[in-house]
Amino acid sequence: MISKSMRVKKGSNEDLTSITHRQGEQRNYSVNFLCYTKDQHEFQYIEKSSIEYIIRDAFAVSGSYVNGLWGMVRDGKYYCDHWSKDSKVFRKRSDFWEEIDTEFELYVDDKPSASYDTPVNLWFTIGEYWHWFCEDIPVLEQMRTNNFPIITNQLKDWQRDSLKFFPDIESRLVEIQTPSIVYAPEFHAFTYPAISLRGKTSHWGPEFLHKNFTPSISKPATEKVYISRGDAVARCVENEEEVKNYLRNQGFTCYDNFSEMTIQQKINVFHTAKLIVAPTGANLTHCHAMQPGSRVLDFNHEFELEEECGWNSIAAAIGVDWYTFPAITGEPGPRSGKGKKRKNNHLIVDISKLHRALSAIS
Repeated sequence: MISKSMRVKKGSNEDLTSITHRQGEQRNYSVNFLCYTKDQHEFQYIEKSSIEYIIRDAFAVSGSYVNGLWGMVRDGKYYCDHWSKDSKVFRKRSDFWEEIDTEFELYVDDKPSASYDTPVNLWFTIGEYWHWFCEDIPVLEQMRTNNFPIITNQLKDWQRDSLKFFPDIESRLVEIQTPSIVYAPEFHAFTYPAISLRGKTSHWGPEFLHKNFTPSISKPATEKVYISRGDAVARCVENEEEVKNYLRNQGFTCYDNFSEMTIQQKINVFHTAKLIVAPTGANLTHCHAMQPGSRVLDFNHEFELEEECGWNSIAAAIGVDWYTFPAITGEPGPRSGKGKKRKNNHLIVDISKLHRALSAIS
């Protein structure tokens, strides 16, 4: 019988049985800068290793209000490192704890539960676009090494749409309501192939996406495409009509409703594009579907250009050339946090600078 409140300590993954599927490697790749103080910037970092952790004689909890910091409890210790996503808001907002720390109270007895007689894979997600494709989806490669059920939270429609590319995985998925406690004789958890803090991806993650998310059409990359963020709450282009009018005159097709398209439609757009122009953001996640030798030109705040933002590392892994140039930092967006997160401010694109950038890569 689990008590209403149990005191737990953060456990070390070194205590758990583990299997290393892929060893993290050194990543080095360059992004080209236009209209900036230097022409190029090289990103360097060590990839995360892909590790499977196996734990018995335990129970699992689904984590925060969006399944962050989900973990397993055994012998008064809470294990969540490396396979669940962490943030300040996840630590504070949870039905299971008031605030997670090295030692904390875990509230469990009033939560619904699900029980299984066989070993299970745990795959709780936070339902954010880049994280889903670059962190959650590649883990399926390792889950294919067993045939156990995959326990996950209630997925969004676009997540289910993406899983149509994995019929073998769809048949193993079990969606449960969260927050929830899970009981099983054995749990399997897998580390993510990316570093969420700045979007640093392992090379094999984009390669996995490129291999599995295939286009439904076979066509050379000839299109020029602009993808809007007009329906987003951060990094929208304030003078977007001016930008789109200019690009249309340059032969571009502009997509205003990209977020409403199916995953297959998005993949087809990227696959047939020889050049994609867009403000930096999650819409660029599907550059994994582009053909080698194609190009992306994004614009971002000048103070962000030398920070890894999670998309150019995808492109580099599959042979897509990435160019970026500084936009003018505009008004704060709803996610700017009263100006504290300037990277979420809206953008203003200098048309003459955009013209020079396109001329340089044409």
